[in-house]
Amino acid sequence: CVAASASGARVVTSSLDATVCVWSNQAGKQSPTTLKMHFSPVRACDISRDETLVLSGSDDKLVKLSSLHERKFVASLTGHTNWVRSAVFSPSGALVASGGDDRSVRLWDVERREAVRSWYDCSDVVNRVCFDAGESAVAACTHDSTINLWDARTHVLRQHYNCAHGSSSIVQVAFHPERDLLLSASTDRTLRIWDLRAGRLRSTVSGHTHPLSACCWGANGASFASCDGEVVHIWAFEDAPSSPKGAAASRHAVAAGDADAAACDAASAARRPVGTSWSAERSQAGLLEACDMLPAGKAAFPEAYVPPRRRPDADLAPPSVPARPQAAQPSQRSPQPAGDRWGGSLPREHLEPAHRAHEAQQQWQRSQQQHRQTHAQQQNTTHQQHQDVAEAVARTMEGLVAQMGALTRSIEAMEGRLVRTEQAAREVVDLAAAQRRERAVASATTSVVAALPPLGMTA
Repeated sequence: CVAASASGARVVTSSLDATVCVWSNQAGKQSPTTLKMHFSPVRACDISRDETLVLSGSDDKLVKLSSLHERKFVASLTGHTNWVRSAVFSPSGALVASGGDDRSVRLWDVERREAVRSWYDCSDVVNRVCFDAGESAVAACTHDSTINLWDARTHVLRQHYNCAHGSSSIVQVAFHPERDLLLSASTDRTLRIWDLRAGRLRSTVSGHTHPLSACCWGANGASFASCDGEVVHIWAFEDAPSSPKGAAASRHAVAAGDADAAACDAASAARRPVGTSWSAERSQAGLLEACDMLPAGKAAFPEAYVPPRRRPDADLAPPSVPARPQAAQPSQRSPQPAGDRWGGSLPREHLEPAHRAHEAQQQWQRSQQQHRQTHAQQQNTTHQQHQDVAEAVARTMEGLVAQMGALTRSIEAMEGRLVRTEQAAREVVDLAAAQRRERAVASATTSVVAALPPLGMTA
């Protein structure tokens, strides 16, 4: 993974050798600052906007924060139960989002070092996560070609795109810096641009000959970049407004495969000569396939999305251009394929991939509906069984309670009889004692009488 700081002064890289390196983006040979905070391959890295913290995610199931200046460990964010494949800072650096092989996306508070929210809506391995510019939304793409968008404030799932690239894995997603658009790159060698306000596919971009490994927008959204491990394409995107004078450039993170990685800034592509480390002399122009009305990739919850900021509807609606868009030839000074305006019509062969994606989506929806019906039947059966068991247990408990009542009454009767028996025994003992006393008195009286002289006799 490769990530650049907001100022562009530093670049962070992670590697399978369990290290994170921080490079200074200056001319000349550089010696990186190496941070070894993990004992397993590190698949994700990022740097905070103020360039004080370095973020890393590893196969050891941990997301760690390290101090760049002190070069020491700061904190571990624990919670993932499998490999962590993606971890990014929010634009302000207050939050961290992470995802991985446990099919969960987690939102962390950097200051408190604890999880704010965990989402389990993903059905497969999470390849990448990202924040929008206003930190109001979090997006994640998965290995089974789905895209999920959550509200970072209410933690509610806002949009869910099934089969966004057919059956191909989506390797990265990126929010447009100023508009309600999302860019996705896939191993099917295409990029797709999604209209988040309408909740549907806007355009498909083709031109790569190998599976894509990364994508990102330019600083003001006027262009976007994509790479496939061998070449990097810089694409022109409509007539986007320029950034205000003096505005800071956006941060971009471009991750490639295990063998190589490339980082590029789409905003400065025209100022870079051909032949630098990220450019490719043999790059060719691609096609921007207009498919505004295609149903492929329609969001499940398009009405609930609340973007960070709005623009007039006229700015978001694609202009109507009846002519077929043509592929632009690459310039001699820059390998930048220029895209035409959105809209227009294309021959059917250009729409086949989208139709296939739509058919795959419909098939997936049918299978999901059948699965839901089967699951509902199983739930009903299980619920009925639980009710029967509960009723049987209730009847058994009632019988036990009745038996306990009878037993209690028997014990009370026995206690009453025992009390009466004790009273009778005491009475018998008292009577026997009285009889003994009477016999003693009688015996004493007899003895006294016998000792007295007969009447009429004198001494």
